[in-house]
Amino acid sequence: MISSMKNIKKTGKKYLKKGLQVSIYAIVIYFIVSRVSSTENIWENIHNIDTLYLGLSILVYAIQTILNAFIWFYIMKSSGEKVTLKSQIETYLDSYLMRYIPGNVVGILARGEFNRKNGVSRLKSLWGWFLENITFLAVGLSLGMYFVIKNVPQLLGLTSFLSTRSSLVIMSGVALIVLIILSTLLLMYKGNYMWEMFNKYILKGLFKKNLGKHVNIRLENKSRVIIVLAYIMSWGLYSLSFILLAYSIVPASFEFPLTLISINALAWSLGYLFIVTPSGTGVREAVFLALLPFLTVISPANSVLIAVGMRLVNVVGEVSAFVGHKIYTLLVKFNQKLD
Repeated sequence: MISSMKNIKKTGKKYLKKGLQVSIYAIVIYFIVSRVSSTENIWENIHNIDTLYLGLSILVYAIQTILNAFIWFYIMKSSGEKVTLKSQIETYLDSYLMRYIPGNVVGILARGEFNRKNGVSRLKSLWGWFLENITFLAVGLSLGMYFVIKNVPQLLGLTSFLSTRSSLVIMSGVALIVLIILSTLLLMYKGNYMWEMFNKYILKGLFKKNLGKHVNIRLENKSRVIIVLAYIMSWGLYSLSFILLAYSIVPASFEFPLTLISINALAWSLGYLFIVTPSGTGVREAVFLALLPFLTVISPANSVLIAVGMRLVNVVGEVSAFVGHKIYTLLVKFNQKLD
């Protein structure tokens, strides 16, 4: 009886998840169709895309992916693991593409499995993944606060009150962003608290079990600071990639870099938090379609091109980083044989 109830509950959750996925995709498709059916000629807009800046966007994103692989190596090395740069870059890039496989934990578990051959326990790799994502998410949400603070007054009908106080609003938003990032940094100093979060939300929550094990984590304060600063730099590259993409479609959008950065950060963060769809597919596009029209220079049709274009930049950039590293590795081996 109890077993059958568990099966019914499990089946119900499975269908609920599928239903949410279908709903999200349906909403995005509706948004896209409604925007494309505007008076604009979307095919002409596609033809006018500046391929040079589109290519630069992909290149910058590929560089950001490689940078994240270097940061992953630093996390493992600075936390006590005896690993090589080559092994960790390969582990990161090989597991990174697994995120597109449907399921909550495929991409997460892949990194642990790939890293076992390097003498790193699966639990330690899971902890590294958790630290990496929590830090990146904290910075992303902080950047997203700029758009929220700047535009919530408009949504609440307070624009006339704040029209003469725009500088104050912007300064307050920036101050809040800095405060959140610093607060995240201070929390990272408490190693036990970070482990408790990992144990509660990942081991017991996501995986629904407690492995009853602990990992040897030895992160000095200097290393923690470097990790946070490195992910801020990574967000800088990710933001630049998005700005270049937006410029390739709507050159006038270049006049609003902070708003573009913030919208992109919100789209990524909300897509990450909504784990129902693989790699935030659908959620990020929906956020782009909803928020980009706040910029008057971006038309509904162009918001579709930017939303879909950023997904393509992500995929092509990640694959380019993966293939580029494989080619580099083969060339190094070939040169070693010649020597």
